[in-house]
Amino acid sequence: MPKFLDQITALDTELQQTIDGSEHQIALSEYDVISNKLLSVQGKLCKVNLHNDVLFSNSEEFDILNFTEEEEVELNNINLSFQNLISTWNELDYKLRQDTNNTLTTTLALLDSVINSISNKHKLLWTSWVSELKNSFEVSDVMLDTQKNIPHLSAIYSDFVKDRNQFNILSDALPESKVTIKEVKALATNLNSLYNNMEFDLPEGVQKLFNELSRGFNNAVAPLRYLTPEVISWLEENNEIDNFVVKRK
Repeated sequence: MPKFLDQITALDTELQQTIDGSEHQIALSEYDVISNKLLSVQGKLCKVNLHNDVLFSNSEEFDILNFTEEEEVELNNINLSFQNLISTWNELDYKLRQDTNNTLTTTLALLDSVINSISNKHKLLWTSWVSELKNSFEVSDVMLDTQKNIPHLSAIYSDFVKDRNQFNILSDALPESKVTIKEVKALATNLNSLYNNMEFDLPEGVQKLFNELSRGFNNAVAPLRYLTPEVISWLEENNEIDNFVVKRK
């Protein structure tokens, strides 16, 4: 009999270990699900915190964020929800998702909403600042193209196009570095300087002459009829006249 009881005890111990092991696997699985949910929101939160630090480290450029009363309430609700989440976690542990009040889901939804709201405010500040900078050198492509074939303006044109492309690349998304803000501002300053050195009041005849010359590349030629009195006068005033020779076919 004692031997039989020992066998029963051993079976009972083995059964309990099996149950405990199964419970352990369930707990690990739940921890994994909860962790992934938290990490997803954490990534967004880290991103918005980074943008916040970068933007407002330049307080002279960007005003502080303003929140409506409704948004203030939402921020306060986040704090309360987190306190409830911690309390529920301490009580239920890995069974957190079984909470009848859906504390985890509610907290993550509130946090996601606040993160999106702040991110949208960051984007609005950034696009507004970038637009203001662009206004200092804004020019249509049609007007800009009038500069590229004029000898003393072609280098300005090339530099402007290069810097404008770089400006657009850097300003396309929210900055993740303070250096980016400095670079964007420096590019805008340089673009404004280049813009101010352009000549958009070129006589039509001058524009036609250089457009015609640009078609020939290294063998640039244009009919003599392009040399109107107005064009000759402009060439003399801009020290371009000696760069031309008249040849007979």
